[in-house]
Amino acid sequence: MAEAEEAKKRDLREGFSVRDLADGAMVLGQIADEDAILVRRGDEVLAVGANCTHYHGMLSHGLVVGDTLRCPLHHACFSLRNILGHRERFDAVPFFWSQHYDVAINYVGHAERWDAIEIDGNLEARDCAVSYKRGGRTLAVATISRDLQSLQTEAVMEAGKS
Repeated sequence: MAEAEEAKKRDLREGFSVRDLADGAMVLGQIADEDAILVRRGDEVLAVGANCTHYHGMLSHGLVVGDTLRCPLHHACFSLRNILGHRERFDAVPFFWSQHYDVAINYVGHAERWDAIEIDGNLEARDCAVSYKRGGRTLAVATISRDLQSLQTEAVMEAGKS
């Protein structure tokens, strides 16, 4: 961790005025010997570990979106409430992208099992959408060179129309 970042850490056990913390803002600090972040959401202040459990990215550099905190390295979403054991359902449509040299692949949805795959476009030309389906329902779509289609698919899935 950079020295400047280390110097910003507070001992969160000593307390501070949460009135000075805007809604959605974060404070990096330590609780005992653990790096932690406090995030204000409305009238609540939630505490989370300071590092992504996947790639160890510094979550203090991430984004607070609603009740989630997104990793700055790969945008994994961490539910601020579930970290506290609330066990609230996280039903946002999963998505990720992966850059392989000059090919970007966007993936929307989640498909562990499928009974059909539909390819729209040309894989060799690196311009396609691959839909993973089960029982006629689209579970996930991987796209190459079709960013707009990927975003449209996400909107349809969020509306529950897939």
